Amino acid sequence: MTTLGGDARPVLLGLLSGEIELTDAERLVGGMSWDPLGEPLPVPDSALVDLLRRYVDGSLEASFLCRWAELFECREDVLLGSRAADVVFELANPYQYGDLTVSRAQVLADGLASRDLTGPSDR
Repeated sequence: MTTLGGDARPVLLGLLSGEIELTDAERLVGGMSWDPLGEPLPVPDSALVDLLRRYVDGSLEASFLCRWAELFECREDVLLGSRAADVVFELANPYQYGDLTVSRAQVLADGLASRDLTGPSDR
């Protein structure tokens, strides 16, 4: 991927805090480096749990979660816990894992909230 440089962390932080819309973040981050330009931005599990629960209650679509996850997946300038990184990878790769269902999103949210991702999957 060709990059134009720049630090994506402020954009990603703005997305996490709700100050930047997803479409704007995608546009801005698209030309920035994936390499860290400083300390990685820690992404709390609670941010991901909140998104998953918003999907479960119908206020977000699966495509939003996929696009959001694609912005955070495999970035060296972002710090995700290992379980959260697994969830982000799953959300960003629906062709590999299948379409997200409400029941699977609930399992993922509950697992992150309790630190236990084992449980039934309807995939």
